Amino acid sequence: MASKSAAEGSRRIKGLIFLVIAALVISIGYSIYRQASRSMEAKAIEAGLIESGDTPTIYFNLKNAGVATVNYTYLVKLNATETLDSGLIVNIPPGQIFHYTLVLSRPEEGAVSVKLEIYLGEKANFSPMYSQTWIIKAVKDK
Repeated sequence: MASKSAAEGSRRIKGLIFLVIAALVISIGYSIYRQASRSMEAKAIEAGLIESGDTPTIYFNLKNAGVATVNYTYLVKLNATETLDSGLIVNIPPGQIFHYTLVLSRPEEGAVSVKLEIYLGEKANFSPMYSQTWIIKAVKDK
């Protein structure tokens, strides 16, 4: 009888170990899948400054990866006081991308700051969901 009881206990332990290992393998596999799918997704907002000679260019792309239309409002300011573009509300259908570029003139001396703010929906009194400031400096004579 003791050997029958020991055999059942051994099977239970083996079964328990098998379940624990299977759960670990599944959770690790799921974690790897989630990380891989995140790295494959394009960013919802991509923005930058391209400095090319005397015409630096601000750009941004807004991607809607959802299933419903998304509305954004954007604002571009120069030196935190002068509004260069107060952007209308942009309606982006599912799976579509809105591309924006603004070509500027490089200052003859000193520097200027250009700030981009992107809001989800209307600007109203909400904080921006994205905010970036770039400094554009004058090119010194050679």
